[in-house]
Amino acid sequence: MSRGASGVVSLVVVAALAGAACGGRPPAPPPAALEVREITLGNAIGADKRVAMPMTAFGPRDTIYAAVATDGAPSTATLAARWTFLGGGQPSLLDSTAQTIAPAGPAVTEFHVSRSEGWPAGAYRVEIFVGERLVGTREFEVR
Repeated sequence: MSRGASGVVSLVVVAALAGAACGGRPPAPPPAALEVREITLGNAIGADKRVAMPMTAFGPRDTIYAAVATDGAPSTATLAARWTFLGGGQPSLLDSTAQTIAPAGPAVTEFHVSRSEGWPAGAYRVEIFVGERLVGTREFEVR
């Protein structure tokens, strides 16, 4: 056997022994962190939870959807949406909801708000959080 061949054989033996010492499996990589790729607003969503037609201006009787596209595969993560009315001088929190998700790659999570008495005209904002970390905002208006 040549010197080069015996070196390769030695590496293969060392790798095999190391694998056996670890139970025969390489260590599992840490779960991928959840990353928000896109936040889209609209007044309707499809079966895939995506907004049918993106928009930033809504009518007073609309249900307002936020489709949050994410990527990553954490064992679990908490996504939250906080909806705020910006008109009237002082911002006013309208609604806050959270969902625990366990995606295995790209996913879409849907949040929505509605008011039976209708939305007052003015400026609004939705903030999206992963855990306690703010990851994106979208401003919109009701006419």
